[in-house]
Amino acid sequence: MGLDLLDLILRLEETFQIQIKADEFQEWVLADDTVGALYRHIMEKLGPNDEPVCLGARLFYRFRQALAETVGTPAERVAPFTEMEAIIPLTNRRQHWRRLAQALDLPLPPLRRPVWMTAALVSGWSVPLLLGALSTALRGKPGPEAAGFLLALLMITALKTGAAHAMTLPYAVCFPRGCDTVKNFIKTLLRRHYGRLMQREGVWHPQEVWHVLQDLLVDLLGVSLEKVKADAHLVKDLGAA
Repeated sequence: MGLDLLDLILRLEETFQIQIKADEFQEWVLADDTVGALYRHIMEKLGPNDEPVCLGARLFYRFRQALAETVGTPAERVAPFTEMEAIIPLTNRRQHWRRLAQALDLPLPPLRRPVWMTAALVSGWSVPLLLGALSTALRGKPGPEAAGFLLALLMITALKTGAAHAMTLPYAVCFPRGCDTVKNFIKTLLRRHYGRLMQREGVWHPQEVWHVLQDLLVDLLGVSLEKVKADAHLVKDLGAA
């Protein structure tokens, strides 16, 4: 079993709060590795459900209430396609984000630094290492001496990068990827915490489970949503390895 499939097991267990043994999953894949078969096995794990209810709708209304209480955004301003930038102000956004997580009782994906700042941090550790390696190669230093030089450079760069990461944390005020609108934010929370919400509310919906599974496979395997059909094979069609 490849790493993609092992990662899929872990993500399924975390998302739907179910337990899947590796040999059990492997039997599923060998018997029928289609997305539809995987969905049916998840449904079997979840058990009977006499009163299907969409958790996404419940989470949406809870989010609107939490926004009104923590940020002061009127509920009528919050619709599925509302941009998150329009309802959570930049000022004190990190504080609002923490309070929202507490009000929803869910871990929220962390806010991000601006793209340019992230690129600067990455170049801050990669460029010195590349220059150090190039300098060592040009000088033609012996193996042990070169290794010691590069190790020292690595340690210094790691310390500087850690310090820069901590110093720039207050500037991490950009919304996580895939959370640009309220609808996408709710979908992200469902994909991450569906089982937790299901246990809390005591309800779930088969169609919603299917959509959460689709989003999970899109996120994990990097395929388009159109490819994640019931008859699509995890390995042959979606490229799981």
